[in-house]
Amino acid sequence: MRPCSLRPLLCFLVSMTFGQAADFNWPGHGTIKLDATPTWKLSGTVTEEGGYTLLAHPRSGSNALLQVSVLPVPPVLVLSDSDLQLRLHDSLRTYVDQSVEKEFHAQDLTCRQGKGWYAELTDASLVGKPAKPDEYKVMRSALLLLEPRTMAIATMLFDDPQGAEPAEMLAIVASMHFHRAADTASAARP
Repeated sequence: MRPCSLRPLLCFLVSMTFGQAADFNWPGHGTIKLDATPTWKLSGTVTEEGGYTLLAHPRSGSNALLQVSVLPVPPVLVLSDSDLQLRLHDSLRTYVDQSVEKEFHAQDLTCRQGKGWYAELTDASLVGKPAKPDEYKVMRSALLLLEPRTMAIATMLFDDPQGAEPAEMLAIVASMHFHRAADTASAARP
């Protein structure tokens, strides 16, 4: 093989490592952008309630799922860091008692834009059992405030905490950023 023929292979390998940007148009709001490796299939849709939902599945067929709901924050609502952590805790309250952890532990999420937290719970009833499609042993939930008027709620479901999928999903969520449409930017200011 000639040295010049290695270049396309090296470019392909580098692109596999760094990921690809995906843009989703949220009509009337702006563009949701995130990074994902080509090993994930991404799709998005506007919800009936006016939000936007993103879904990601590993192309490998591994039992994992990422769902992100992006929602507008009402102008009258100002969210502090403690408000966000409390909302994350409230969203997981019913799962804590059924978990191996038995406690809620929020962890900081280093985000490309805004701020966020996540927590992970393991379903005690599924520990030690074989994996089943669409039945997940671990749930990692994250809440991000991308900007004062835009919130994202992410649910990461998987079986193996040591597998590649949990870290890849967390990286996809952390990479998320939002560009408000120019015609809505002035209306969104508090």
